Amino acid sequence: MSAPRAGDGVLIGYVEKSKAELIGVFLKDFEGFRYVDIRVYDRAISGRPTPTTKGVAIRPTRLPELVKLLEAALATLDEGGGLLEPRVPSRKGGRR
Repeated sequence: MSAPRAGDGVLIGYVEKSKAELIGVFLKDFEGFRYVDIRVYDRAISGRPTPTTKGVAIRPTRLPELVKLLEAALATLDEGGGLLEPRVPSRKGGRR
């Protein structure tokens, strides 16, 4: 069974970015070249995610390198006492 198709690509999946946004991962083709599209999607009133201009398209040959960097980021965050601990807002309303 193949992955579901959405628009002009094959949907791999979504991860929640915030209450208003999702990050979508798609496999797409353009002029005979396959690429991976990682894009921010607004949660539309219609219930269907709407793509924004925020995102990146990457060649499949670069995925292992990107995965290594993401794993390194995860490991670095985890070294600091736990990735899943909530951040405490600063007094000025920003994040620390």
